[in-house]
Amino acid sequence: MNLSRRSFIGHLTTGGAAIYLVGCGAGGTPTVASILTEADNILMFIAPLGDGAAAIIEVADPAIAPEVLIVVSIYDKAVPAIEQLLTDWAAASAADQPGILSQIEAAVTALQADAQNIISKITGVPATVLAEINSITSSILGEISALLKWILQLKTAGGTSAALHHMAANAHKYVKMVGPNAKTQRDILVKQLQVPTNTNIDSARFALATKLAALQLK
Repeated sequence: MNLSRRSFIGHLTTGGAAIYLVGCGAGGTPTVASILTEADNILMFIAPLGDGAAAIIEVADPAIAPEVLIVVSIYDKAVPAIEQLLTDWAAASAADQPGILSQIEAAVTALQADAQNIISKITGVPATVLAEINSITSSILGEISALLKWILQLKTAGGTSAALHHMAANAHKYVKMVGPNAKTQRDILVKQLQVPTNTNIDSARFALATKLAALQLK
């Protein structure tokens, strides 16, 4: 079944009966629904960051832009693939769910390595530009690391339909995730990008800020 980016959370089912989990509980602890929502937010956030880094490099140093664009193109393939794996996991049997989570973990780890490649290819650019690209790529790495933590939270729960029920009934036993979520990180970065540097990269910065601000995160 092909589900849109926004629909897979509603398809957590067991024996045809939907599991509608509450949001974060009294202690702010994550439920399966909140974990999937945050993973979805992060996936939406990653691709624009990669595109934004490439756009700024293209303005600042066209000579190295093609190399970075090749690296960024990996996101265009990786993000939908991870989304599809999450969709597959949500619809899978209890026996198959752990194996799918292992595939997601491997895909996220590979994406993190790809993001590191962006940093390694950024050389010989003005200090202002380098600082800007480092800011964006650090955000990419931070979001990918956060995505992996959320996926591992599902894996810790057992990755089975029985575990979904257990988490819904015993949410207080699960530790609250530490650090800013995708929405917070997005809002911080948008404000940073909107501050003029009075250089030729400002147009690319403002364009990225506008694109990130328009993301409909949950």
